[in-house]
Formats: sequence, C-alpha cells, structure tokens
Amino acid sequence: GKVVEKRENITSLGHKAGLQSISDFQNNEKNIKDKNNANLDQMEEAGKHAETIYRDKSGKRIDMLNQYMETQANNKLSKKQKENDEVECGRGKIQKEIELKMKEQLQEIKSAPFARTVDELDMELKQVIRPEDPMAKYMKVKIEKKVKTSSKLLYKGPPPKPNRFGIMPGYRWDGVDRG
Repeated sequence: GKVVEKRENITSLGHKAGLQSISDFQNNEKNIKDKNNANLDQMEEAGKHAETIYRDKSGKRIDMLNQYMETQANNKLSKKQKENDEVECGRGKIQKEIELKMKEQLQEIKSAPFARTVDELDMELKQVIRPEDPMAKYMKVKIEKKVKTSSKLLYKGPPPKPNRFGIMPGYRWDGVDRG
C-alpha cells in the first residue's frame, strides 16, 4: 500500500495544532520564545552600529554627506556667480561710481545718530539738479515760480520742536511753547 507521511500542523504563531498536554504546550512555548529572543538579539547586534539610510520620494538611497557637500559647493558657486553678475551687469563706469558713493552714504547714515528714511533719501536725490539733465532748465524755472508764488509770511525764529503733524508755526509765533 501507500505510505502516508504524518505531518504536524503548526499555527501561525509556531504552536502545534490540535490536542496537547500542558507540559508539551509549555515546552513548545518556551522553545518558540527562545528562538524569537535569539532572532531579536541577532537583529539588534546587526543594526546597532549601522548608519541610518535616507531615501528620497522614489525610494532611492540618498548619501547625506555627499549631498551636503554638493549643495555647499553649489551655493558657493552660485554666490560667486551672482556677485560677478551684479558687478558686470552691463553698467558703465559712472554708474559704478554712483553706486559706490551711495554705499558710502549709506554707511555714513548707519553711523549717524538719527536714521533717515528711504523716502527722504529719494527726495534728496530728486532735488539735486544735474547739468546734463535735459529737464534741468524746466526744473529751475519751476522752482523759481514756487519761490515767487509763496507770498506767505513764514516764521523766522529759532527752529521749533517737531510736532506729530509736521506743521510749521505761524509767522507771529514768539518761540515760547505754552502747551
């Protein structure tokens, strides 16, 4: 006849299936725990001194040190390139001199006790009349008209304290603050 092999059924946890005595179950349970503990110890030792593996969105490994070095090199190159682009941006000699003067003025302003706003600087630049400016003649005439039309009497005493509205005192003010 046929020889039938007797096969033991084992559960997913590793226990024998079917009816068993308590001592057999306890021995089997002890063997399973010992195997699992040995496997865990082996895995802990293997991964204890291993480096962390970083991956990108697609799952490829990323070498952090090399990537950091590459980004640093790229940043240095891009900074140098930006500086060169700013210097050689098709500007002439006079524009570069003007820019240097502006930088020097800004440094002086930084060291001054009171800061000026950008609007004040802009107004100062607008008020300067340059001889090569095609609008210079027109601006001179315009300024002269303003002087002639201001027939109001103005206060000519000591400089008043600034007020929150920037209003100048009347021409009859005696310079005494009574408020």
